[in-house]
Amino acid sequence: MKLLAKSWPQTDEGRAVGFFAQAAIELVHEKSWESYKLQALSPLARLHEAQTISQSVMNGVLPSKALDPVVEEANSSFCHDPIIRKIADRKRIEPKDIEISKDDKAQDIFTQCGFLLQLFQYRYRSTAEDLIVDECFGKKRRSEIYLLLKNYLSELVLRGHSRIQIEKKIRELFFDKVVTSVNRNTLRFFFRKFPEERREYDIYGKTEESLLNALGRLVPAEIIQGREVPRKLKTIFPKTKSEAYFKIRYKSYDHYSAIQGAGVILGIGEAMMMLFPGDQLGQVPQQLCASKRGSSDYKVSDTRPGFSRRILSYSKNSAVRHMDRVRKLVLSKDRSTEEIVGSSFFSATMMAGLGDKSTAPEVKLLTLWAAFEALLPNVPEGSTNRITHFLEYIVPAVTLSYPRDCFVEFSRELERLHVPEYKDYLEGLPIDKSSLSDRLAAVIISGDQSQQSGLCDVLKSNPLALFRLMDLQQKFSTPESFAKAVSDHRTRVEWQVQRIYRERNTVMHNGETSPAMLRILSNTYYYYLLTYASIETVAKSYGDLSIPQSLSAIRKLSQSDQAKIAKARASLKDNAIEAQSLLMQIISGHFHSDT
Repeated sequence: MKLLAKSWPQTDEGRAVGFFAQAAIELVHEKSWESYKLQALSPLARLHEAQTISQSVMNGVLPSKALDPVVEEANSSFCHDPIIRKIADRKRIEPKDIEISKDDKAQDIFTQCGFLLQLFQYRYRSTAEDLIVDECFGKKRRSEIYLLLKNYLSELVLRGHSRIQIEKKIRELFFDKVVTSVNRNTLRFFFRKFPEERREYDIYGKTEESLLNALGRLVPAEIIQGREVPRKLKTIFPKTKSEAYFKIRYKSYDHYSAIQGAGVILGIGEAMMMLFPGDQLGQVPQQLCASKRGSSDYKVSDTRPGFSRRILSYSKNSAVRHMDRVRKLVLSKDRSTEEIVGSSFFSATMMAGLGDKSTAPEVKLLTLWAAFEALLPNVPEGSTNRITHFLEYIVPAVTLSYPRDCFVEFSRELERLHVPEYKDYLEGLPIDKSSLSDRLAAVIISGDQSQQSGLCDVLKSNPLALFRLMDLQQKFSTPESFAKAVSDHRTRVEWQVQRIYRERNTVMHNGETSPAMLRILSNTYYYYLLTYASIETVAKSYGDLSIPQSLSAIRKLSQSDQAKIAKARASLKDNAIEAQSLLMQIISGHFHSDT
């Protein structure tokens, strides 16, 4: 989360635009909290996905039931997307008329998706921009601005605009310069920074001349020398006698996505060279620079696009304890059979490490899924639905700590940004909790208006923090909303795990990837890390359990949480304090890690 400058205009419109800027940079920034990042697919991208899956079903590659979660997710995103609703309203189309039926044949779903794409995709961006401007200077509803912005930025990224460029423009316009007033043109000016049409870019790099001579026969990489070499390039990439400069012309929306596109072209050439015998000629460069045609502005970036991974941080002492727990898991025995079972944990760790070292997203995804399978029990013999088996273990491990994580991550951000006011305020409240995140949760669940008002006063200069506080209140303040938040999150994880599995199968069997590959890979890393951490922590907290025992315990803990929520809902009317206590038990966690 990034704070606005003190000079930021404190009008109603100024605070709305300030919230827009804070939310935008958090959505595209790779290190932000997972719940506030861009979704893997925009509503329109889900239609493309449904088309692709229905085509695979028609071709006999996938069973018809593979369409069920895809259609369900597409309908859910359409139902909640104000941009889609606005376009449909203009066309006088009823919501029921754009809903896709799971009972339809694959051919009908394919046809309807094509019709809906034709209807929405050419009006989507302009409608989104109009709605964002109208909301920021009209009703100023934060939840509506956030939803519009999330769908708008997701669509920009999936069309080919790089997250690096989007973040750069947000910083330039809203954070790096003094902003003293805002109007509708402030946002319109921001939107114009992302062109509708791709432009031509010259991509430059250097590598061994022998490699370039071979690559030049396979891909459009042209060797340049003498006056053809831009003067700046010699400073950016000084070369040796055996090296040469090259240029690739590529159409894209910005420097960074152009470099990534050129990197894919070079990677294809390098892969094709592996088919022929002979000496190794070298490797394609991992860094290139780009300039728009006719411009002397050069940007340097990696050829491989980055993706976000949530990294757990450890202090020196806790890192030693963490490694000790891992060692015990690797060597653990199943007490019922006395067989060594920890080897699966070791195999999973090795596979994940191999994936981390690879530069190819496809290899990362395949090895990460192999690491997942190494952690989980074998698919029962004769089972025809492998994904159902994986969901039974992955989903509880990923979602178990969701309520707690929401408070822990938000509390850490507030402690970092609002020093010392946030900590002093919570520690001054008569709450019998030790950690700041538990104190924050108690303020929200108790419904104490004076405590909540005081916390809002601490955060009054931070529009995004106030929104996230309101978001937590809406999700977790009552047993009813708590149950819905947990259920919705579980459903989203189920959809995403199925998408990861489909992507893995497509890469493995067809050698193809989807446009959302990097977001899918990011979620795969995150889900793997959560599963790994859940196994490790449960194993230690409940008496050095084996991996199978830990996975069984995680499922039982997840069922226990659902039972507590149900009990809280039943007891709320007659005993509100007991209901609040049950919810706090879930948020406080089943165990306190020493990490």
